[in-house]
Amino acid sequence: MKKILLILIATAFIGKANAQCATREYIDIANKVFKLELNKDDFSSSGLFVTMDTINGHDKNAPSSYTEYSSPEPVIEAFAAFIKSKQFDGNFFNYYELFDNFLYKSPLHQSFLVNDSTNTYKIDIWNNAQDITKVDGLTISKYPMKLAKTPY
Repeated sequence: MKKILLILIATAFIGKANAQCATREYIDIANKVFKLELNKDDFSSSGLFVTMDTINGHDKNAPSSYTEYSSPEPVIEAFAAFIKSKQFDGNFFNYYELFDNFLYKSPLHQSFLVNDSTNTYKIDIWNNAQDITKVDGLTISKYPMKLAKTPY
């Protein structure tokens, strides 16, 4: 009985910490990111970053590239260089809006998947805590296989 209660409490906590928004209210930001239509006004004023984990994303011990920037221009350039280096097959899929993520203090964190010919990549948008319409950072992770596209 104690184990069942513990599992229920843990499940409730995880569900609250990663609540998904079914409304897709901020999908326009994700579209701007994916279509490389970001400009410096789309970013917060400081503490900007890009993380690229595209070599061995499923291996937690594999190195990734994390870089902080003081202005949005190099963030846009680094992200655009990656996107342009891939030939994605269509638009993104499996889009989520997560609120109150325990890994990064932000009222909104967006995430979506995109496929190239052999792999799936997860792109995360880390929104600013004071203004969720602004971006603080972008993360790109490579999955070890290509996932089937889903409607959400």
